[in-house]
Amino acid sequence: MRFGSAAFVLTALAIAVAGVVLAFTAPAGLRTSAAGAAPTRVDVSASGDVSCGELGLPFASDVLEVTDGRLRDAPPPGVALTVDPGGRTVAWAAAFPVHAVVVGAAGRLHVYAYDPPTTRDAGLSAPRDGGGMPVGVDRLLVCWSADGVEVAWCPPGFWAAPTSETDWRDAGVDPGERFSARFGVEPERSAAARELGAPLSPTLRQVLVAPQWYGPAAAELVADLLSDRHPDVAFAGARPADACPL
Repeated sequence: MRFGSAAFVLTALAIAVAGVVLAFTAPAGLRTSAAGAAPTRVDVSASGDVSCGELGLPFASDVLEVTDGRLRDAPPPGVALTVDPGGRTVAWAAAFPVHAVVVGAAGRLHVYAYDPPTTRDAGLSAPRDGGGMPVGVDRLLVCWSADGVEVAWCPPGFWAAPTSETDWRDAGVDPGERFSARFGVEPERSAAARELGAPLSPTLRQVLVAPQWYGPAAAELVADLLSDRHPDVAFAGARPADACPL
C-alpha cells in the first residue's frame, strides 16, 4: 500500500463501474482535473514511496503500476481506472467516495485530494519533467476511508467450509481452479508444506483449506476474489471482521 511514481492530456474517456458507462472530458492544457481538483506536488526519490496512511487516510489500494499506458495491476474492487492511449492522463470512477488519487512518474507525484470525497474524475496527470514536457504515468494510488462505504467481506474460513459450495457457485468461481491461473503466481509454500510434499500448484480451495501451508495472505486474496464476485457481498477493498452477510 505504498507508492513510488505517473502523466498528462486527454479529451474524452469512457469507463464503467457496476455496468454504468461514465464519460469524462478533460480540457487540454489545464492543470486542474475535470472535477476541479488542483493537484499538490510531492517529490520523492525515484525509488521513494508515499502511502495513503501518510496522507491521513485509513484505507488504500495497493500501488498500481502502469507501463506504456496500460495498468499492470487490477484496480481495487469497485474502482475503474483508465489511462489514455498516450499514457499521460488518468480518469477514474468508483462505487464509493474517494478521498484522493495519487498520480506520479519517476518520483514526481501529484496528489489530487477531494473535499468532499467524490466518485469520479478525469484529466489527472503527473508533474511535467524538468523541461516542462508531459510525462507518462507509471504509478497510481487510490485513497479512501470508510465514510459512505458499505464494507462487507467473508473471510477465508467461511469460503473453506464445505457449506459454502453454493456461495462459490453464486460467485461464479470454480474451487478447483489453480491459484496460479487466477493470480499469475504460485503461493509460497511453508517449510512444513515442502517437507510434507504439499502441491506446488494448489487450487483456490486448497489455499483456503491449508493456510498453514500457503500462508494467510494467499488465503485472504482468494477470500477477496470471492467476496468481490458474490452478488450479495458489498466488498469495497476492506476486510472488516464479522461483516459477512452470507
